[in-house]
Amino acid sequence: MGVLNTSTIIELPYHPPPAEHDQTEIPSQKTILNILNTKCTDSLENLRQAHALILKTGHFRDHYIAGSLLKCYANPKFGSLSSSLQVLEQVYEPNVFVWNCIIKGCMDLREPFKAVSMYYKMAISGSRPNKYTYPPLFKACTLEQAIGEGLQIHSHVVKLGLNADVHIISAGIQMYASLGRLREARNLLEMIGKSDVICCNAMIDGYMKFGDVEAAKDLFEIMKEKSIGTLYVKVLVGGRAKRSKTIKFPPN
Repeated sequence: MGVLNTSTIIELPYHPPPAEHDQTEIPSQKTILNILNTKCTDSLENLRQAHALILKTGHFRDHYIAGSLLKCYANPKFGSLSSSLQVLEQVYEPNVFVWNCIIKGCMDLREPFKAVSMYYKMAISGSRPNKYTYPPLFKACTLEQAIGEGLQIHSHVVKLGLNADVHIISAGIQMYASLGRLREARNLLEMIGKSDVICCNAMIDGYMKFGDVEAAKDLFEIMKEKSIGTLYVKVLVGGRAKRSKTIKFPPN
């Protein structure tokens, strides 16, 4: 019998014998979300591995993890809206967080029409929208020049009692003002009390876009009288907005 040449033996990794009961610790929701938010923003390979881990550990049933997963796929660096939609199709009874994630994902990938389409699917599903649902939808309607859909979505905001939220109102003002519906935009501003800088800026921009310089000046004077923080406005030169300037009003 020949002598065994031990130099040719490759050392294999140690595999412990299987335990009678699998005691492998399942990562927590917090751990999975941390992986998605820190390890998967720049690496599609890491995202796919995280996706596999989520399926293996049963975390996909967690709506917050499922929503975060599809949001990662919608990262503009990957441009994988189709993957996000595939994830959505596999989520059982998506909640508002999941729907908001896909709507925002559509907007991040410059798919405003798809964002509105996802909203209608959300409505059909019976999931109740919240205050985070509507600002990106108003922006989507602005980009699509879809005033009809914008009016309908605004009616849903009122019906749900969300028409006092400043972020929703600001987005609504921007939509109406951008589409030339200045009366509707001003009605929203009056409802909120002309005390929000962002909303007033949106209204002033709308007036300037459609050439109503006097209305823009009047609103500016109102804000000046109220001395509300810092107001970013268009400087009116010869009846047109020539440049931007920051005007700081002193506190009362």
